[in-house]
Amino acid sequence: MDRTIKPSERGRAGDNLLLSLMPPEVAARLAGRLEPVVLPAGAVLATVGQEVRSVYFPLDTVLSLLHTDVNGSTVQVALLGREGMVGLGCVLSDRHLATCVVLTSGTAMRLGGRLLRELFESESAVREVLLSYGGRLLTQAWQTVVCNRHHSPESQLCMLLLLVLDRAPQAELALTHETIARLFGLRRETISQAAMRVQERGYVRYSRGHIKVLDRAGLQSHACACYERLRPMLPLR
Repeated sequence: MDRTIKPSERGRAGDNLLLSLMPPEVAARLAGRLEPVVLPAGAVLATVGQEVRSVYFPLDTVLSLLHTDVNGSTVQVALLGREGMVGLGCVLSDRHLATCVVLTSGTAMRLGGRLLRELFESESAVREVLLSYGGRLLTQAWQTVVCNRHHSPESQLCMLLLLVLDRAPQAELALTHETIARLFGLRRETISQAAMRVQERGYVRYSRGHIKVLDRAGLQSHACACYERLRPMLPLR
């Protein structure tokens, strides 16, 4: 699922917004406990209802939070990168609140869930940071529900590509139509048709499961208005 990385490969904890907001005394306690790991695309970091043993603070990877209904249908409820974390359930209960899948490979800082819960209970600054993030995550989930219900697959696709680029700003993304269809809870054929129309506009080029963005401004002009509400509120690299 993940692997520990060598010192030469390591990012900095401060590359994650939540970790950068921790007060110095908390950062000092975390310094020896945060473990940098590589997260491969497609890995499942968390399954809803399972005990939270580890939490992850992304540095340059993009993660998708998914909800599955009783019939097995899946839809994305939130997207996160270096502005967030996986495993917030450890401070609210002791279970994961959603399933988490790695969309784009990259690195993250891993921390034991028990330690984060102890800090949450003993440090008011930690509670403030994590509860504030939880509120933003909930707002994102609500907006995503509205978007999935009312906006076209084509505009949703443009928005998704922008949201991923905001968090992992490379021009080429390894996202298949099947993966995107799962995120939106739509048929693969529906996504393929939407992707064809986006490509015909010259915004992207598709090749063997890879999407190369050619015109970011064009994507933004065609994305639904939800993009402005869902984009991460952090300084982009």
